Amino acid sequence: MYKFIFSFALIIAAPALHAQKIEGEIGVLGAVNVKTERYLYGGNLGLKTRLKGGESLGIGASAFLMNSARNRWVPVYGDVRIPVVSNVELTLQPGYTIYESSLAIPGTLKSRTKGSFYAGGGLTAYSPLKGGKRFFFQMKYNYFTFDCKVTTYLPNYQSVTREVKLKDHILSMGLGLAFR
Repeated sequence: MYKFIFSFALIIAAPALHAQKIEGEIGVLGAVNVKTERYLYGGNLGLKTRLKGGESLGIGASAFLMNSARNRWVPVYGDVRIPVVSNVELTLQPGYTIYESSLAIPGTLKSRTKGSFYAGGGLTAYSPLKGGKRFFFQMKYNYFTFDCKVTTYLPNYQSVTREVKLKDHILSMGLGLAFR
């Protein structure tokens, strides 16, 4: 289901990116996990095109890093921007998170976690610079889901396997440069 949603978002964005004026974005981000209060950092890249009404459609990816580069979440998303007021846009980003992690405690426990649905939403403010470039500041809520399969080994040589849907809520702020 989630891969279908992401594929649909890319199909919608593809004709828009084929248009004449493509804008790129590159930025850095800092974030906090609402549940664990742990800090994250990372960056983002995106391509989009403006429509006649000022809205924009595109695709993008971010990388959220925790503790080390080995523990990263990479959401890939369709990017929809809707003007709210001058130089401020509502940002909507449905997509899929690329992530995989395994844990094994021999004879006791085995787990495997994979990325799943992602949704981001917030506001992006722009400030014009010379040469058609724009500085941007973004505040965003990020919702992640993960599919986790846990196998517990019992003393009588039996095992119990459960599938669990994990959810995380991240608040992020980003700074960057938009260019044509």
